[in-house]
Amino acid sequence: MTDMTTDNLATPIDARLIERARALRVSLWSIEPNGLRCVACMATDNAQQVLLQIVAGALTVRSGASSPSSPTTNDIIELVPGGLAMQLDEAAGKGSTARLLAVAITPVLLAGDAFDRACGSADLSTSAAVAALHAICKHDADHAREALTAFGWSHADLAGWREDESTINEFAERLGQAYEETNLWSRIGRTFNSSSEPQDVMRTACQQLHEAQTFGWIAMAFGDRPGVLRSLREQLIVSGTLPCESAALATLAQDFLRQCTDEASKRILTPRAKHPLALLTGAEVLAEPIIQNGEVVGVLLAGNRYGPDPDISSFETQFGTTAAKFVGVFHQNLFQLVQQKELFFGTVRALSASIDAKDPYTCGHSERVGLLAGMVGTALGLPPNEVEDLRVAGLLHDVGKIGVPEAVLTKPGKLTDEEFAQIKRHPVVSHAILKGIPGVEALLPAVLHHHESWSGTGYPHKLAGEQIPLAARVLAVCDTFDAMSSTRSYRRRLERAQVLDELRNQAGRQFWPDAVHAFLSLDLAAFDALLADHERCLPHAA
Repeated sequence: MTDMTTDNLATPIDARLIERARALRVSLWSIEPNGLRCVACMATDNAQQVLLQIVAGALTVRSGASSPSSPTTNDIIELVPGGLAMQLDEAAGKGSTARLLAVAITPVLLAGDAFDRACGSADLSTSAAVAALHAICKHDADHAREALTAFGWSHADLAGWREDESTINEFAERLGQAYEETNLWSRIGRTFNSSSEPQDVMRTACQQLHEAQTFGWIAMAFGDRPGVLRSLREQLIVSGTLPCESAALATLAQDFLRQCTDEASKRILTPRAKHPLALLTGAEVLAEPIIQNGEVVGVLLAGNRYGPDPDISSFETQFGTTAAKFVGVFHQNLFQLVQQKELFFGTVRALSASIDAKDPYTCGHSERVGLLAGMVGTALGLPPNEVEDLRVAGLLHDVGKIGVPEAVLTKPGKLTDEEFAQIKRHPVVSHAILKGIPGVEALLPAVLHHHESWSGTGYPHKLAGEQIPLAARVLAVCDTFDAMSSTRSYRRRLERAQVLDELRNQAGRQFWPDAVHAFLSLDLAAFDALLADHERCLPHAA
C-alpha cells in the first residue's frame, strides 16, 4: 500500500492530519486545480485508481461539469456511492487553492454500477478490485459517519493550532522588529550626541534609517527658513539609490516644503494622485515633516519600497513618524546649542575687543591666534572638539591684559623689569577671570600656560617639554608668530621668511617641535587677510 507524501503535493498537508486519517481508516484526497491527488490512501496503486475514478465521477456528477470540482457544502455528504465523504477547508491556510475531501469507505461500495464503471476505467477486474479494497472497507454507514465526524474535529483542531502558531510567529516577528527598532533609535541617539558637523550627523542617521527599512532610498530635505541651521538650509541628504536625478528630487522637495505648513501635512504621496514626487520616482513616497517648535523645518522622504508588497503600510508610516520626530528634536537641540555658542562667542569677542580698545597695535591679535590655533590643531589630527577648544582658547588667551595699565601695553620703548613683571602676570589674571565661567574649564590650561617654554624657561610656572599642556604648546607657536608678523607700538612687523626661520630655529628650544612642523604646513591666506585689515587700522596708516 502506498501514500502520497506531502513533498509531492502542490499544496502541503499537515503530516499530523495524514496520521489521523490513517488511524481512523479515512481516505484523504486533495482537490486541486490540476486534478485529484490521493493524500492518505491505504489501498494498492491499482485500487487507488478505482477509488480515484469513483470520487472523480461522483464530483463530476454533483457539479454537472466535465471535470472534478469542489463540493459546495462543509457538512458530511453522501457523495461516494457506498461510502461517505466530507469536504474540509483549505489544506494549507491562507492563499491555498486546494481543498480536502475525506472519504470513509463501506462494504456497499464494492457492489453496484459505479464500482463496476470505476473498475473498467482503471483497467482492473472487479474481483481484483474487490480483493484489493476489501481490507480497507471496515466501516458500516454509522461507523463511517462517526469516523468522518471525528476526523472533522481533528482537522478543526489542527487548523486552530496552525492559526495560533501563525499568530505566535507574527508576534515573534513583530517583537524582533521592535527590538531591532529600539537598537536603531539607540544608535541614532548616539549619532545625534556626537560632536560631528550637522551634515555628517544627518547623513549617518539617514544611512542607519535606510539600512533598517525596505525602502530603495531615504532622504532628508531641509528648508530655507530662519529656524533651520545654516549648514543644513536647502540641503538634500540621501541614502540609497535614487531612481531619478538628485537635483530634480531636491527641487520638488523644496516645493513640497513650501506647501507643508504643519504636522497635518504628513502623507503618503502616490502616482495615482499624480503627486510630482511620486511621479518622479515612479512609486509611493512616504513624506513625514520634521517639526521644530511647531514649525516645519524639513521633511523625511522615503520611496521605492521593495519586496513582495511595495505599498507603504501603517508600520512604515509609524516608523517614519518616529524617525522624523527624532530628527526634529535633534535639530532643535542643535539649533539652541548653536545659538548659545554664538552668544558665547559674542561675549568672547567683546572681551577681546576690550583689550584691543586699550592698544590699537594688538587689534585683532586674539582673533588671528584663534584662527591659527584651530588650523594647527587640525594639521595635528586632533578631534574636532579639541580643535574648537583651541580656537576659543586663542580668542581668550590674552583677556588678562585688561588688568595691565594702558601705559605699559602701549609703551613704545623697552619695558622696565617692573613693567615686564606686570605683563607676565596676564596669563594668571586671564585664568582667574575665566575659571568662574561655566563651560570653559577645558580652555584654562592653554590660557594659563601659553607662555611656557619647551626648555622650561617660560612663565608663569616654568614647565618644560610635555609637562606643558598640549593646547598651550600650540598657542605658544601661534601667539609668537602673530606677534612677530604684526606691527607693534615699539617696532614694525617682521618679514614672513624671517618669522618662519625664527620658528624653525626655536623648535625644540622655545617651541614644541611637532607644533612648529604642523604650523609650517599651513596655508596662511586667511591669516593674511585678517592681518591686512589690522594694518589698515593702525595709527600710522593714515
